[in-house]
Amino acid sequence: RKVGDQVYDTLTSNSHVGPTLNQDSTSLFDAGHSNYVASGSGAAPSVTTIDTAKTAMGTQTDPSGNAILNISPRYLVVPKALETSSMVLMTSQYDPAGTTTSISRRDSPNPFQNAFEVVSEARLDSSSHGNLTTGWYLAADPSMFDTVEVAFLNGVAEPYISEEPEWD
Repeated sequence: RKVGDQVYDTLTSNSHVGPTLNQDSTSLFDAGHSNYVASGSGAAPSVTTIDTAKTAMGTQTDPSGNAILNISPRYLVVPKALETSSMVLMTSQYDPAGTTTSISRRDSPNPFQNAFEVVSEARLDSSSHGNLTTGWYLAADPSMFDTVEVAFLNGVAEPYISEEPEWD
């Protein structure tokens, strides 16, 4: 639990904009990085809000601002309060926000059907993380882009005592 607590503390620190980055002295999640959507923040995932976030993620540039990074999301990370509605959004053939008046007429198709894997995390609901029950994140495929990495010294995740035989 401690490791998970530390990961989510880092992501949600500094009023949910993450830690300050060394290379530009700006928060990890910032409109200047094109990875933070201020308008509509606090809005639950929907076709509209995910489209805005996906566009912001894809159009990010390198620190010099010269190269577009073209990062595509693979994961939708949500608090438990948004897990069910996010799963419905990710599996629905049609936009869940739309209305259907008859079987023969459907509203807009859902362009995000099966597009992302939903990862729900109760730590995002907790008061220690500021009751972020409407906040959510998109994360890239870690095999293609650097995302969140948790590492351990020599791969050992638990503390241990090393007992050496007698030595001089």
